[in-house]
Amino acid sequence: MAVVLAFALIVGLAVSAIRSPLVRRIGFRNAVRRPREAMLVMLGCVLGTALIVGSGSVADSFTASIRDQALNKLGAIDAHVTYESAEDWSASNARLNTTRVRDVRAAAAAETLEVPLTSNRSSNAAPRAKLVEVDYRRAAQLAPSKGVRAGSSPAPGTAWVSRALANRLALRPGSLLTLHSKVPGQRFRVTKIVNSALVTFVDSSLDSGQNLLVSPGTIAKIQQQDPAALVPRYLTLVEATGRHTKAPPHPAAVERLRATLTDLITPFNGSVAM
Repeated sequence: MAVVLAFALIVGLAVSAIRSPLVRRIGFRNAVRRPREAMLVMLGCVLGTALIVGSGSVADSFTASIRDQALNKLGAIDAHVTYESAEDWSASNARLNTTRVRDVRAAAAAETLEVPLTSNRSSNAAPRAKLVEVDYRRAAQLAPSKGVRAGSSPAPGTAWVSRALANRLALRPGSLLTLHSKVPGQRFRVTKIVNSALVTFVDSSLDSGQNLLVSPGTIAKIQQQDPAALVPRYLTLVEATGRHTKAPPHPAAVERLRATLTDLITPFNGSVAM
């Protein structure tokens, strides 16, 4: 954009000089009479153009970098819906799974539980790590992960950890994770380190994701230890129809999807975040 503006300015000056001989003669005469002033004016123009072009290039590069991170870390997930209770969550997902919804390609139920974790390989702790449990069959097309068979899930007692959590606790396949709660001895053996949107998107941030995927039923079993203190977060992850590229989606399409989801989940006290 900045280059286009600079080019348009140069063309405009050239056209003015050609169409107005008097202006051209006065300009050349002043440049000859005051060479220092002319040099300073030209230097200012060059610096100004360089600043405009440079700032535009940096902004474009920064925007492209953010879009690239969005595709790599958030995958094809376009929105999530949060609920106030497990009952509303179950009812809403049952409706989404049995109803053809306009502009929605796939929706997968998910729940998270924040827990403190330590490992047998590091003295560090992850006090705000999240257990993430998903309907893995429906999430297969939402967040494919390299080296993971579509629709598969961790086995009971094992976990697939995010890269951020692995770096925090120096984890590798075979490491042991200990969950610190009222009932001691809860452990998971790490079997995979995955780069998946399922362990990033639930935090709504590109740079977080100290999370781990666990087998279905794990969170409910842990919550039974202390239902008052251990309160899961209930979600539905949603993928819209259409291509997912680095180009931003059309605002009208975003608002249409928001309206569709809001109308659908309003009876279940859901909250939509795009």
